[in-house]
Amino acid sequence: MSTLSYVSPDALKGWLMESPNEISIIDVRDYDYEGERIPGSVRIPSDTFLASVDQHVDDLMKKRSLIVHCTYSQVRGPKAARVLSEILRNRITESKEKLSLSQKEKLFQNLPTVYILHGGFSAWKRRYGGQQGLIEYD
Repeated sequence: MSTLSYVSPDALKGWLMESPNEISIIDVRDYDYEGERIPGSVRIPSDTFLASVDQHVDDLMKKRSLIVHCTYSQVRGPKAARVLSEILRNRITESKEKLSLSQKEKLFQNLPTVYILHGGFSAWKRRYGGQQGLIEYD
C-alpha cells in the first residue's frame, strides 16, 4: 500500500491555476458541509463514501492527482484517501482483463497520486475565503 502525502492549500491553489483538468478534489464532509466548496470539487460524503465512490472511479483514474479533504483533514479525509488509494489499486489487481505483470506494473505507475489537503477545507477557507473564485457556493 502506498504512503499518502499531504498537499498545502497554497500548492493546491497552484495546481488549480496551472492544470485544473489534471486533478480532482473530493470533499468528504458530512453534516459539517455548509454549502461552500473548493471550485470543481466532487462531494462524496464520508458516511456514504464506500457505497458512492465506485461510480466515480473511472473518471478519477484519468487524473494525475486526487486531493481528498474533510473539514480539518484529520480523520475522515485521511481515511477516505486511504480507501480511495486501495480502490484504485484493486481496480488493476482485480481486472478481468488478462494482463501481463509488466502491463500491470505500468498501470500501477500511472495511477493518480492521492493527496490529503493539509488542514482541510477549514485551512482553505481561512487562506482563500476572501478571494474571488476560490470558493464556490451552492
